[in-house]
Amino acid sequence: MKAKGIRVGGLIGLTVAAVLLGAVGLRPGVVHAADATIGAGSNPNRFAPNTQTVNVGDKVTFVWTSSGASGHDATATSGGFPKLTLTQATPNGTWTMTTPGTYYFYCSIHSPATNATEDHVKANDAMVGKIVVVASGAPAPAPGPALAVPAAAPAPAKTGSAGLVGRPGDMGIAIALGALALLSIAAARFVTRRER
Repeated sequence: MKAKGIRVGGLIGLTVAAVLLGAVGLRPGVVHAADATIGAGSNPNRFAPNTQTVNVGDKVTFVWTSSGASGHDATATSGGFPKLTLTQATPNGTWTMTTPGTYYFYCSIHSPATNATEDHVKANDAMVGKIVVVASGAPAPAPGPALAVPAAAPAPAKTGSAGLVGRPGDMGIAIALGALALLSIAAARFVTRRER
């Protein structure tokens, strides 16, 4: 009877943990809000990187990286995003990506809207770029190239361990859920001992 109770308790604990982990969306290979950063003005008058892939709900922060006094902006050709003006005084601006799709953007100070095309993005011959937004829960997007970001820029998103990628607070949730699963197993063992 004792072994049967432990097996039942273990199954209950594992089931509770699996359901709760699924509820918070921690699954291997799935990216959650992995905010991205794009530099504006490096190399001069380019976005770096000029292509980013993110998930729905992610934030894309544009960071002024020029050494001179000239400002830049990030203007989207679609999607209803606000125009972001970047200067030494206001070095950051952020868009929250809410709908899957491909969004082209440009600096209206250094490039016309007509340059915000796939050909110009690939050639990196104008101050243009694109953001590809995939549905939440889609396979992990390939990260863009690393960007040297000034100290005022926000810190990059953190990743969890054991192949789980998530928001910075998700790891704490996972640990708490694991503890809950262990408590379920301990409770099942206690019940089994009392049955004797």
